[in-house]
Amino acid sequence: MDVNLKKVGSRIKSIRITRGDSMESFGKKLDTSKAAVNNWEKGVNLPNSKRLKLIAEIGGTTVDFLLYGSLDDYARSLLNDLEKELNEDDSINKGAIHLIVDEVENRLFPKYLPRGFNDKDSLEKTFNEYKKDAIELWTNLDGLDVRLVTMIGSQLSATLTDSLKYFYADFYKNADNSVHSGEKISKISDEFIRRLHKLDDFNRTYVDALRFLDNDEISKKLDKIDDYTDDLQQQIIL
Repeated sequence: MDVNLKKVGSRIKSIRITRGDSMESFGKKLDTSKAAVNNWEKGVNLPNSKRLKLIAEIGGTTVDFLLYGSLDDYARSLLNDLEKELNEDDSINKGAIHLIVDEVENRLFPKYLPRGFNDKDSLEKTFNEYKKDAIELWTNLDGLDVRLVTMIGSQLSATLTDSLKYFYADFYKNADNSVHSGEKISKISDEFIRRLHKLDDFNRTYVDALRFLDNDEISKKLDKIDDYTDDLQQQIIL
């Protein structure tokens, strides 16, 4: 990935200002001139590898951060490069591009799980794995419908599970919406939570069963669920 010289310059400038240095005094620490520091900060060119390492040490950071920013910044840059790459690839259907990029982004930045990277090397490895999987998912139509059902089921389950926090009083009391106690918003909240967990279990089982629609027994049992929901709906209306 290309290094953004202006962003590198901005990071160097931030380190210099934080340290209370002028361009001249900062240059002396690096055995170079005020003009050289000015060129770095304006994004004209980069310090050599020796000076990059020294600047990183002065700033209490890493060379990777100087060149690419935070891991999140770097991940976003990789996603931007991926979108450009896909747009230039005539073998990729244009309608699939945003699906591929979104798939990689959602896996890089999961809502409910720890991220799969902790440094630049592991990020690149993880990104390339997710990229390969996403391209295969959205460009190979064979079996796509089954994979879509599985993905939709996971999204529904994640949304439902995340929504349970709204039944806890702490969510509304704390500025960061964190939940630390078991206090609920009403006497019936526990029953709602219990039944929503059951709904999540049902969702997972139902979606899993959809993979076996060619099995007559499973298909018939799914049809019975349709009859049950119709009957329940009629009772609600009455």
